[in-house]
Amino acid sequence: MAKEQSQEIYEESEHKITPIKVFVAVVLFPLIPFVLIYRLKLKRGPKFALMVVWFAFLFGVYQYACVAQGSPLSWIMVQDKYLTFTPGETYTVTYDVHPDDVVVTATEYTSSDKSVCTVDEKGVLTTIGEGNATITIDVTDNHHTTKSRKFYVTVKS
Repeated sequence: MAKEQSQEIYEESEHKITPIKVFVAVVLFPLIPFVLIYRLKLKRGPKFALMVVWFAFLFGVYQYACVAQGSPLSWIMVQDKYLTFTPGETYTVTYDVHPDDVVVTATEYTSSDKSVCTVDEKGVLTTIGEGNATITIDVTDNHHTTKSRKFYVTVKS
């Protein structure tokens, strides 16, 4: 039991992103080879060629990381653009993403008029009083791409 617990703790701490890791990955990893190449006692042409090769390598690593994360979010779609309810009804908001293999990391629902209807973090819409409201869905994927879609709610007795 103690060995299993220590293994879980080790796995948790192994993947933690710290500010120093971000600094090393974003600043030092790309910059140090450029500085070392610059300080080499070579003529201008070979230095330039080495810097171009290093830049191409970094660009390739970036492209590989992007492809490994999967497809970016192209668009989202809601089934109904206009919905009509009576006060006190509930409705679960659903949406489709394109392409289908997108990894959705966050979904945020907002209502333009909370006296007409509210939407919780799970997409459950609750009608309160008569009137019109616009519901906005913001979907974010693992590439930090956010797409929005709106639909309109009318509440009347």
